[in-house]
Amino acid sequence: MRIIPVIDILGAQVVHGVKGERHKYPPIKSTITVSTSPLEVAKAFKKHFSVAELYIADLDAILHRNFTFAYLEEIISKTQLRIMLDAGINEPDLAQELLKKGVKKVIIGTETLPSIKNLQKILTILSPEKIIVSLDLKGGKILSQAADLQRKSPFAASHYLEDLGIQEVIVLELTRVGSESGVMTEILRKILQQTSLTIITGGGARNIRDLKELQNAGVSGVLIATALHNGSITPQDLTSFLHF
Repeated sequence: MRIIPVIDILGAQVVHGVKGERHKYPPIKSTITVSTSPLEVAKAFKKHFSVAELYIADLDAILHRNFTFAYLEEIISKTQLRIMLDAGINEPDLAQELLKKGVKKVIIGTETLPSIKNLQKILTILSPEKIIVSLDLKGGKILSQAADLQRKSPFAASHYLEDLGIQEVIVLELTRVGSESGVMTEILRKILQQTSLTIITGGGARNIRDLKELQNAGVSGVLIATALHNGSITPQDLTSFLHF
């Protein structure tokens, strides 16, 4: 199973995401770095946990449509981490620009998707291998500006996305983000049993037991930040888990 650290960037610094309440996100406090610089946090994740991937949520882009990405080139060149980036992207031109900058996977989040037509338009330009759709959930319901997605259950939406040609999906429960409240598995198992989608999940992972639960459910990857920063999951824990 892939362990994918998360960096939430707001105001050019890394913040601690908690339950999707972005106006309350404070700067991170971490056991692995004293810095809140996106580059330094990315380097710390790679150094301490030997990860190969990094998920970046650019909240300046998502919330304020500020598409500067000043941090991006430096992180890519100095860490060689494979970057998946959520920047509120809903048009193919910006997605193409990010791929040219070296982003490996562009995240299309349902939260910022105005219409399913936007996703269909992106898919006419970009290969599905370059895209991950994030099913952004709040209390188990899809968070989206797109009415045709709002009406669907996460399970029905997963089928729909698979029919569109999407291959990889993040199932992200915002109310669990940063809460260390435990992981959800029921909806993940259902999606995995009845689709061929590759599933990444995020929100609530507390410890190695939670990672084992997700692995047993068949999840491909897990997004984690809080448990890595506060030491609930140590580098030694992760090494033992990944090589068990």
